[in-house]
Amino acid sequence: MWFNPLMEWLLKSPLHGIISGNTMIIYFKGQKSGKGYHVPVGYLRNDNTLLTVSSKERTWWRNLRCGTAVTVLMRGRMLSAHGCAFEDDANVAEGLKAYIKENPRMAGVFKVNVGSDGQIETESLHAAVSKRIIVRTTLD
Repeated sequence: MWFNPLMEWLLKSPLHGIISGNTMIIYFKGQKSGKGYHVPVGYLRNDNTLLTVSSKERTWWRNLRCGTAVTVLMRGRMLSAHGCAFEDDANVAEGLKAYIKENPRMAGVFKVNVGSDGQIETESLHAAVSKRIIVRTTLD
């Protein structure tokens, strides 16, 4: 994405505090090539688990089969972790619900309708699930 270099620069700079509360860089090796990659991603933290939502159209997450060793640059610190990408409907739905519960404005980003009672509309959730994946990163 065109803005990734800008995000990386900001996350590596002393100004990282502006966005590092919900954006990090994840470093990993390609499953086939062994080549090193890094991608800035949004995250939601729950204790030692970081939840990331990505589009199925992007390809970076395909390198994160369960148990893949990764490093994250989060809040100015390099941390060892393990990543696992989930494509199945149940895990993706659970992840999207958690993200929306913590950050209600993300419902619009994911195109998920939320009723005035705070309940997520099932049909729009299913449509969003079909286009997204979830990456769970567990800090070591």
